[in-house]
Amino acid sequence: MLTIYIGQKNTTYDTVKQKLVKQYDGQVQYIDTIFADVAHISEIALTMSMFDPVGLYIVSGIDIETLSEVLVACASSEHHFLVVMDSITAPNRKKLEKLADNVPASRVNWAIQEKEKAPAPKINPFSITNSLSTADRKKLWVSLVELRNAGIEPENTFGILFWKYKDMLTKGSGNTEQTIARMGQLVHTYHRARREGIDMSDALEMYILNLK
Repeated sequence: MLTIYIGQKNTTYDTVKQKLVKQYDGQVQYIDTIFADVAHISEIALTMSMFDPVGLYIVSGIDIETLSEVLVACASSEHHFLVVMDSITAPNRKKLEKLADNVPASRVNWAIQEKEKAPAPKINPFSITNSLSTADRKKLWVSLVELRNAGIEPENTFGILFWKYKDMLTKGSGNTEQTIARMGQLVHTYHRARREGIDMSDALEMYILNLK
């Protein structure tokens, strides 16, 4: 039997390993880089003695060429070989899978640790208001794209811009008439998008790019 584990030696690896160790009653031996050659591994895989118990062999530091040479022997062996590799390229995996076609599918198991996705960077949805008073279209557009990529709904962004305009009017900051005009255009853009079925994100982008 052969299990090929691809990934770091973390809790996922420990789970795979311990399950096999339990299955073979602790009959575990290790084959590291020094002895991970074709001759040594093939001898273990193909030589069985009636006095030797079936066991688990954990193989580390093996290269693709060596694994390609011993794959069929390990998969056909009564022993179980757990081959551990940090990573594998798509072509090399395809090569190994093709070799595995020479033995029953149940004799070769793949245990591939999925790469963890990096958490999305946190972003303050109110950051877009920093450039609202100056109507800096470029900075507003960049902020809009960042919010969009962070998954902030355009309706929420509309609401934040509307809130900021109201806040500016309450505090008397900026040109009042200009703020009222921009606020009115924002409301008009929102309702027009709803009425005409325009994508909210596109409508918001058009509003920002046409700010005066």
